Amino acid sequence: MLRLIYLFFCLIGFVIVKIPAMLKMKKLATENDHANDPILHRIPKTWAKGFIRKTGSKVTVIGAENIPEGTVVLVGNHESDF
Repeated sequence: MLRLIYLFFCLIGFVIVKIPAMLKMKKLATENDHANDPILHRIPKTWAKGFIRKTGSKVTVIGAENIPEGTVVLVGNHESDF
C-alpha cells in the first residue's frame, strides 16, 4: 500500500515537472514530422523506466531479434500486475 502511494506521488511529481516539455511535445505532434519521433518518445520512455525501477520489477527481454522493424503493438502475457 505504501509503495502504491509512493508511486502515485512520483507520478504526480513527474507530470508537474514535465508539463513544459509535454506542451512542447503536443505542438511537435501536430506537425506530423517523423523526425520528431525521438523527442516525442523521450518522456514516455523516461517515465516507463523510472516506474519499472521504482516498483522493484525486473524486465527480461527474450527474442528481441524477432521484433519486426516499424510500428508494433506489444501485449503482456498477464503473468503479473503489469
